[in-house]
Amino acid sequence: MVQRIDRLPMNRFLVYLALVSGMGMFFDIYDIDTMLASIAPIRSIFSLNPLMTTLTISMAFIGMFFGSLISGTLADRYGRRRLFVITLSIIAIGSFLTAISTNLYELWIFRFITGFGIGGDLPVVWAYLTEMTPTKYRGRLMGIAMITTVHIYR
Repeated sequence: MVQRIDRLPMNRFLVYLALVSGMGMFFDIYDIDTMLASIAPIRSIFSLNPLMTTLTISMAFIGMFFGSLISGTLADRYGRRRLFVITLSIIAIGSFLTAISTNLYELWIFRFITGFGIGGDLPVVWAYLTEMTPTKYRGRLMGIAMITTVHIYR
């Protein structure tokens, strides 16, 4: 199977795969940066002290830790593409719920959920892109994915 993939020429599907992967990573990075940019208003709305502010920011990273721990096993069991869609859905739902949270504990739970999706998404994206691309084009395609992430973000 690997030899067959390595014989594939560069084609639209591979570029499409890299672009979609890059867009998925864009949402991961955008969510984290959005939270860091909006922590000042959140701090004043919920009257957070420095410890609570740190915990509020950390909840997504704690979720990322747990999401990344189990994403490999889930990807092996259910498929990388399916898990990619599921993790993006978790990120979208968690981000929406974060936006409508009414108290600090809801905010923490929803940030954890969003982080869980992000932590599951990043390893799955790289593994899927690596497995589906020929060795000789892999670096270029991963570069396209990263450029897509940065280009959309700016």
